[in-house]
Amino acid sequence: MCPRNIPKSPILEARMTSPRPTGPKSWPSIRAYDGPHRARVAMPVGGIGTGTVSLGGRGDLRDWEIINRPAKGFAPRPAFLALRTRDATGSIAVRALEGPLDDHLYEGPLGATAPTHGLPRFREATFHAAYPFGRVDLQDPDIPLHVSLGAWNPLVPGAVEDSSLPLVALQIGLSNPGSTPVEASVAFVLRNFIGTNGETGTPNRNVNEFRSGTTADGRTLTGVLLRTDGLADTDECWGTVAISTPMPDVTTRLAWTSAGWGGALLEFWDTFTATGHVTPIDANPSDHSPIATIVVATSVPAGTTISVPLTLSWHFPNRLSWTPEGIAVGLGGGANAFGPPVIGNEYTSHFSDAWDVAMHAVPCLEALENRSLAFVHTVTMSDLPSEVQEAALFNISTLRSQTCFRTPDGNFWGWEGTFDHTGSCYGSCTHVWNYEQTVPFLFGQLARTARRLEFIEGTRDDGHMAFRIALPLDLPAARERNASYPAAADGQMGCILKAYREWQLSGDATLLHDLWPRV
Repeated sequence: MCPRNIPKSPILEARMTSPRPTGPKSWPSIRAYDGPHRARVAMPVGGIGTGTVSLGGRGDLRDWEIINRPAKGFAPRPAFLALRTRDATGSIAVRALEGPLDDHLYEGPLGATAPTHGLPRFREATFHAAYPFGRVDLQDPDIPLHVSLGAWNPLVPGAVEDSSLPLVALQIGLSNPGSTPVEASVAFVLRNFIGTNGETGTPNRNVNEFRSGTTADGRTLTGVLLRTDGLADTDECWGTVAISTPMPDVTTRLAWTSAGWGGALLEFWDTFTATGHVTPIDANPSDHSPIATIVVATSVPAGTTISVPLTLSWHFPNRLSWTPEGIAVGLGGGANAFGPPVIGNEYTSHFSDAWDVAMHAVPCLEALENRSLAFVHTVTMSDLPSEVQEAALFNISTLRSQTCFRTPDGNFWGWEGTFDHTGSCYGSCTHVWNYEQTVPFLFGQLARTARRLEFIEGTRDDGHMAFRIALPLDLPAARERNASYPAAADGQMGCILKAYREWQLSGDATLLHDLWPRV
């Protein structure tokens, strides 16, 4: 993992000579959304098979789909970023790093439905995207800086592991157009929500821990690890989350006060406003979901731009099989109405927890950003119409969603799609995945695992290919199901064409030799 010597096309090689980006404002953009349009856009950010957190159109972090299943609409309360500025005259301004709330978010049974809806926000926001890079440009006349909130995850064709990191890399771009320096502090606030996936479960005995370590490139990484003592280590929701930064001037808080009726939020806001830092508070033993906070303090010299990096990382190893409850959504029977449901995640085999993810990834992010930008520039600097560029890049996001996952044996799997909280139609359905093109052309290693599954696990000696494959593969009942499941002629014919394509793209003679008897 981390950057390796991966073959590059001449075009990609040329793009690598471009100057180092100076922050999210320098990222390419294919499409911009403002006004009412930003309410309808969110960009999922995460690695292949890791799940995602989405950057919303106004700059909010929404749809936290990192605990092994879809979770549309779920976000910890609170989970936000904030900015404090102090100019040369001593004037202080503080804002949540979000644009204005849309009108419909003020209309709920108990009033506003948006988390932390009472916080002051920037007056205007415009969302820009060229996947996997998304940024929100924020404007407010009372803020003496030009502000951009960017989020991305490495996407490097051919580099599967580097494109499968379970994290959101955040960059807060701060530009000072004035003639005097401006002090700036950026806060990242996150409740420890471990124990719930957005639909079921409740946090219990959760713990936040201060963490600090020296990364491979010699920087000090500071942050908070969010974990739990209230779940068995086999539970689907068991795992860890971390928020971190390599910036030098950092303060942390592992819990907020226990004041009710918004008092805890008000205490944090007052402290952050007054000092630009946070001070430690003892955790309340009765608080099973304490709130973690890190604050980065810096200064933006006149006429310059700086970027404040923050990382959100996660590690949830206990993925369940297709339908552990024995009910296949959209089908008549259970995809796995038998046997142990835990099948695991490939990405968690590389790390011990979410802090280990950050310690590994942070030293690599600059190089991976350059390589990801090189790929995106290959598309955006082409003569293709913007609509084609958008279709080519934006649809890659499905590869990082909960539609797709990898098991610890390295195999790549996919639902037909996802509903808000469940997968839709299990088994890497052959005649649905026939028309997918991203995986073979960008990550052929994964496509070749899919071909092996179709022809070796899903095909009998008499040539009958099941068009869905049950899990776990090593369970006798699953093998029996795979041997008896119906065939789909269009799916099977497509798999033959795909096997030929994978051999053409890779020259993998071993693959062709292994598959040929059943092709």
